[in-house]
Amino acid sequence: IIANVRQIKDVPQTLPPGSPESLVVRGEIFMLKKTFSSLNKERKEKGLEPWANPRNLVAGSVRSLDPGVVAKRSLSFLGYGVLHPREYALTSQGAVVTFLENMGIPALKSLYTGNALSEIEACLVRVEQAVSLEPFNIDGVVIKLDHFPLRERLGSRAKHPRWALAYKFPQQAVATRVERIVVQVGRSGVLTPVAEVMPVHIGGSTVSRATLHNVSEIFRKDIREGDGVWVEKGGEVIPVVLGVIKERRQPGSRPWAVPTFCPSCSGAVSYQEGDVHAYCLNTSCPGRLLQRLVHFAGKYAMDIAHLGERVLDKLIKASLLHSLADLYHLQKEQLYQIGSFQKTAAERLLQSIEASKNQPLHAFLTALGIPGVGQGTAQLLSVHFPSVEQLFQVSEPQLVEIEGIGPVVAASVVAFFRDPINVAEIQELLSAGVEPLPPKGASDGLGGALLGKCVVITGTLPTLTRKAAEQLVIEQGGRVLKAISKNVDILLKGMSPGSKAKEAAKFPHIVVWDENQFKKELKKENATQ
Repeated sequence: IIANVRQIKDVPQTLPPGSPESLVVRGEIFMLKKTFSSLNKERKEKGLEPWANPRNLVAGSVRSLDPGVVAKRSLSFLGYGVLHPREYALTSQGAVVTFLENMGIPALKSLYTGNALSEIEACLVRVEQAVSLEPFNIDGVVIKLDHFPLRERLGSRAKHPRWALAYKFPQQAVATRVERIVVQVGRSGVLTPVAEVMPVHIGGSTVSRATLHNVSEIFRKDIREGDGVWVEKGGEVIPVVLGVIKERRQPGSRPWAVPTFCPSCSGAVSYQEGDVHAYCLNTSCPGRLLQRLVHFAGKYAMDIAHLGERVLDKLIKASLLHSLADLYHLQKEQLYQIGSFQKTAAERLLQSIEASKNQPLHAFLTALGIPGVGQGTAQLLSVHFPSVEQLFQVSEPQLVEIEGIGPVVAASVVAFFRDPINVAEIQELLSAGVEPLPPKGASDGLGGALLGKCVVITGTLPTLTRKAAEQLVIEQGGRVLKAISKNVDILLKGMSPGSKAKEAAKFPHIVVWDENQFKKELKKENATQ
């Protein structure tokens, strides 16, 4: 939620000098139990099917393009965070809650604030026991470090912060029966078993499939077709088979066996007794190709709109796709032959594919599906090696020198770019017109103004938002860090800089720039190029 600070409530004294006019608040949109019951009562009276659960109803309401529909759903909101809290002189979670309340924004208060592990555990027990008494559905508690400077020191992984932990309450398990165990093929060739179960109602929805995680889990739990099993929704989202109800096992049942051949391509399967996973060895397997293409076209990869799993499945079955590069050779006439493609849909798809040819290098590296390399690591690689060709010759020692890349990921990257099959596939993509864009100023070996530099931003900048400054650093080949350390090269300092400026003074090699100097350095480098 982005709100104009001055219009929320007349409390200007709560804002430090130089604070931005817009406040970005993070929080939860939810629906009260009584509201959900009331809406379903109205639907039943109208002869309509009741909604399954509040979570899905809220998600659908928020996505609606009709504000009138959203307004009628009586949604609720509780804020729990502010984007760039330092810009408002906020240094703890407790301070954020007070700040939001002063602004007239409902805030989610902490249930317990302290350092005692025993008190935290006691708090979890109290909340779990009182779940049914809460006015809205909850499935757990988030445990966070209160002090923001400590959070910055701990930092975050690519997807999760190191300073927070989600504790989920145990979910209600429901008994059902495994009717069949099927195997899905992943993009790396991993065969993932899935249980098709007798449909059962769990947590407001009907479940007919549940994950078995991997081959070793089936054998550990001794799950067989025909077994009675306990199923729950892990985190209230993914149905999981917890275990077998042994007393319901039918006489003559047989242990599940790892398939000898891939269910998608009938190719050979690699598996040794005791392994966690079984693998399809066929790199041209349609099942593997489908999942690789789904990943390749994803939002955080090549971002190809109108190219979901169903469309890709049709294209593969029509023998139009045998590799990633085949996407860039599709013709309108070929799409028309499939039957489900109208002229407009075909043109939109081809336009999206064409536009994806010039995605940023880090998105292209993410799309390749390098084992162990997510969005964050792909960004690091693109900054230090601004062309994909450079990665063909990279060594493990070079990679380990980069903060954020360890020996395991380094070995994985080197192995990937040494594999002749991967190299040939990348060359095919480049020959098909794919031209990943390096960080600005980092092409042709010239380097960006900040190529290889680590930058920390503190305080409020006069004209640039924090996000805009971070983007400029990345575009010029630099990397944005959250905390001061020996690895930092530049401190970009604005108004009300806080403790980072003092910490930076302990490292003589750290250069301190204000916004004007920052812009001058970028302009100077770009003029040179």
